[in-house]
Amino acid sequence: MSAARLSVSTPQLWGIETALRSQAVAAVDEAIYLARSSQSPKVQPDLVYAVFTLGNSWDCTLPTRSEYPWLESARELLSIWGVELPTSDVPLHAYFCQALSYWEMLMAAAGRGSIPARLEEKRQPYNVRLWQAMGVSGCNANAVPIESLPCDLGQSLLGTRPNSWSGISNEVVDVSGQVLALCHNVSRQIKNTAGFATLLAGEILCNLSLAHDLQRELLAMDFETLVLMDEIQGFPVQTQDDNTPIAHLVQTAEAYRQAALLQLHLAFSDLERVPRGAYQCLRGRLPAETIDNITEYQPSRAQYLLLLTLDLVATLEQIPPQSGSRSIHLILYLSAATGLKFEVPFKSGDISNGNGELGAGQLSSDSMWDSLGMNPFLPSLPTLDISEITHPSTFDIRDTTDTVIPRSTLETIRARDLVLTRLSSLQQTLPHRRMDETLQFVKAIWEEYDSRKADSSSIVHWLDVMREKGLVITLW
Repeated sequence: MSAARLSVSTPQLWGIETALRSQAVAAVDEAIYLARSSQSPKVQPDLVYAVFTLGNSWDCTLPTRSEYPWLESARELLSIWGVELPTSDVPLHAYFCQALSYWEMLMAAAGRGSIPARLEEKRQPYNVRLWQAMGVSGCNANAVPIESLPCDLGQSLLGTRPNSWSGISNEVVDVSGQVLALCHNVSRQIKNTAGFATLLAGEILCNLSLAHDLQRELLAMDFETLVLMDEIQGFPVQTQDDNTPIAHLVQTAEAYRQAALLQLHLAFSDLERVPRGAYQCLRGRLPAETIDNITEYQPSRAQYLLLLTLDLVATLEQIPPQSGSRSIHLILYLSAATGLKFEVPFKSGDISNGNGELGAGQLSSDSMWDSLGMNPFLPSLPTLDISEITHPSTFDIRDTTDTVIPRSTLETIRARDLVLTRLSSLQQTLPHRRMDETLQFVKAIWEEYDSRKADSSSIVHWLDVMREKGLVITLW
């Protein structure tokens, strides 16, 4: 690992790094073989750790993706370990299971890992009901083989928070992975669509149903209660890091929720547009009539996507760049980048404060929510008095002090600046080859938007685009 890190800044170590990597892979292969073939298999934690570190560093230091099944090996080792799990190993096993959820979430963006198969299993009941309602026989709803998971995702995580991979909410990480897998499926559908067909229409409807389910799961999550429940039952939730208080992990979990909701709305135009913060009042009670009342007064889809994106960036801005939680923020910045599109044609280099920089100001989308009559911090929000919400058609997006530049444009510029600044900071923390390509990836998205060559799309769509161009970016 050390040689891999140094080989980036010191190319002459490349030969040493290659030799050490080969030795490490050989050692891991032998240890996995012994674990598989032993009549009383025993998995050492250091072997699991080695698989995680090698699997997550490989793509950062080599010009091509590894074909070694690192993720599958990690899943297999955790499954073997869990068969006769000693009581003393339970916390460590739970730690790696949560770390695996994070890894699976990242791989889901490329349609890899076990999450796509689990999502397909959730799709099957919708498929069956749809085809039965249509009176069509021979539906393609056969059982999909599901890879066995090393731990029950529904098991209690009491006393296992926080986790250095998934923070304080393994739940939001897992659902985020399902969102990315669903977006990958939608992107594949769009690319492979040659014409309308009954089978395709059924798959689209099933995807929309899954999107609604995932949206409701995300909206119902309560991260502060997760922490509170652990502490009430005698499990202090602490990071032991002065730079990373629990508040940063709560904000990170919220950012994952916002990023997942953004990706859902980018991929599905028919989802309910719930105002930011409204789910805090509606948590646990999301009846259809409540959402219908909310969506009666709503901004345009473009405005709503921008509002969601600005909220995500504002949440990330609240977390200091030196926070230890930054190591799991990269995919959040990439997610935000896919939503930062100007509502009107504009080139971001047209505005500066004279020094080539943006004017000072705290990034916030509150002003836009206010003007749309959807400010979640109004005292009346808990009662959600929909009748007093101003219809968005009365909203003039242009700043009252500047009749030329829309306020949304200024806020988008500030948000883009923050994303690039934070990515540059991560580049200093993780100075590997992939970070350079990741920065180029973000700039390429915005160039496409600014040239009006592309509509808003999901992060999965853009990952496919960049892969076609030969770039291999990193998600961690």
